[in-house]
Amino acid sequence: MIDNPKFLHLGRAKIAIFRLTGCCAYIQEDMSGYYRTAAIEKVTQIEFIFKWLNQRGISICLISDYNRIDTQHILDRLSWSPKSESSYIDAVLIRGNRSALLCLREVAQLYGFQNLRSGICLFDQLVLLEASWRLESLLTIGLTYGSTPPRILAQKPHHILLDSIVELPNFITRKLALSKPIIASSR
Repeated sequence: MIDNPKFLHLGRAKIAIFRLTGCCAYIQEDMSGYYRTAAIEKVTQIEFIFKWLNQRGISICLISDYNRIDTQHILDRLSWSPKSESSYIDAVLIRGNRSALLCLREVAQLYGFQNLRSGICLFDQLVLLEASWRLESLLTIGLTYGSTPPRILAQKPHHILLDSIVELPNFITRKLALSKPIIASSR
């Protein structure tokens, strides 16, 4: 149901925001404090997606649920340090004790935006999906392969749920063609 039709257009996208773990990488469970040795695996094709977005002028920001030291260990092991010239990652924000809404507002401010109308938000957690929607992100996408089951994610407002991150380019090129805006389906 559309309360206030809002047109979506990829040309407005300036930033893509992902949750570091669950959306971009998997970390061995119960390894809190041992991220130097924990098993860490990149989500299949996630770097392709980062590159694809970068080629379209879209910056990548990761949100981490870990403290700064553990986040840096994880990023180093994935070779995703934002300071590296070969990295597709522009920024990493530590969520800490802040609410999802405050964290996403800080991301917007970091990039000089008042809101997330230029943001594509890709999350696997309910609080982040809801915050993305409340901040009127250009696209709010639920990723069903992360920490929250699809039937639960479907209960929060979103534009689409994706079973795999590799579906993103196809979704964008088919549904959000630069020349033809579409109307969001559930606002």
